[in-house]
Amino acid sequence: MPCSQTCCKRCNVRLDEIQHQPTAVATLQRALRNDRVAHAFLFEGPDGVGKETTASALTSCLLCRSTDKNGEACGVCDSCRMFAGGSHPDFQRVHRGLHRQHPDLRVRRTTGLFLTIDIVRHFLVAPAAVTPRLGGGRVFIVAEAERMTDDAQNALLKTLEEPPGRTVIMLLTSAASRLLSTIRSRCRRVQFNALPREFVEHVLTHRVAVPPHHATMLANLCGGRVGLALRWRQLGLLDELPPIAALIEQAHHGHFDGFADALIERIKLLAKRITAAERGDAASETDADESEDSAIDGDNETEEESAAKGAKLGTDVLRDAAKLLLMLMAALVRDGLLLAEGADPKFLLLGKSRLAEMLARSGDAAGLSAAITAVARCEQMLDANVNQKMAFDRLCLGLNRVSAIAN
Repeated sequence: MPCSQTCCKRCNVRLDEIQHQPTAVATLQRALRNDRVAHAFLFEGPDGVGKETTASALTSCLLCRSTDKNGEACGVCDSCRMFAGGSHPDFQRVHRGLHRQHPDLRVRRTTGLFLTIDIVRHFLVAPAAVTPRLGGGRVFIVAEAERMTDDAQNALLKTLEEPPGRTVIMLLTSAASRLLSTIRSRCRRVQFNALPREFVEHVLTHRVAVPPHHATMLANLCGGRVGLALRWRQLGLLDELPPIAALIEQAHHGHFDGFADALIERIKLLAKRITAAERGDAASETDADESEDSAIDGDNETEEESAAKGAKLGTDVLRDAAKLLLMLMAALVRDGLLLAEGADPKFLLLGKSRLAEMLARSGDAAGLSAAITAVARCEQMLDANVNQKMAFDRLCLGLNRVSAIAN
């Protein structure tokens, strides 16, 4: 079962407990039984479907000193206890937040948007060449492998081709096509698929006590990606529904003034929550060190460097926040379209709402479809780095077309 922790660094989950990924699990179990574990794996599939939980379960098997006949970890040996406690010397999870732990101040001052060559060399390539502390093998899990720069991927090639000793490297990605073909060809590929909606809802209600109505909405929105549903719950994403519904209604009634500014403000608020959550997941243990570095070396950073760093990170997070709110907007309008077409309310993503009923009464299917298209075009404009306010002004006009067509 996918872990309830969205970051899922180390989970006490056995491979035979992973649910709804039968092909991936069977592939790994067969490799363990036959003692034919590949030196490099590429776990590919949507975010939040259990790739990292499965990688953690496989890691425990590879590090265990007393596996059973099927290769499963015993869970009680010293190695298993160290791994479960996060202190195993032969395991490293490589992720973007590690830039804050790099010994080079220059690297620590970067934004952590990508897995750079400095991170890959220091936290993977170099330690892979060192004799394992416990005499077994070394295991590396690379989260968001598609975030590796080309230089970082090229630096990793030799280690993938000729891994020292019993080194096993697992690359986790939701976008395998963004990896170099030379990287993909050196890995055993393991495919992960979206999870059943009912399973996602069960995890939300029974494991983290999400209210049933909210669990249903999150399960409908996440597309079988339980990790994303859990993340959105942590961010309080559903709390954004009332203000987003109000903005849609404002545009519907032709009140254009303030629409873009109000939406930008909601995006900023959500982006702050995303930033806080990411810092908590990836680097809470290094914040004190980072603050100390800033206090000691802050005078060495120019205002231009500081501004560039903040702007770059802000752009990335703001875009993520904008896409989440646009997703809610499209879902609300979609529900109105379904009601207008006479669909059963059970097919609504967000349930029967006052806004959906209003849209169904006042806008025909063509107008509502045009509004959904306007949301999609707005997202495309943001991807193309079009000015946010310009994109949102055009979105407001697109949402108003529902009223114009109906009249």
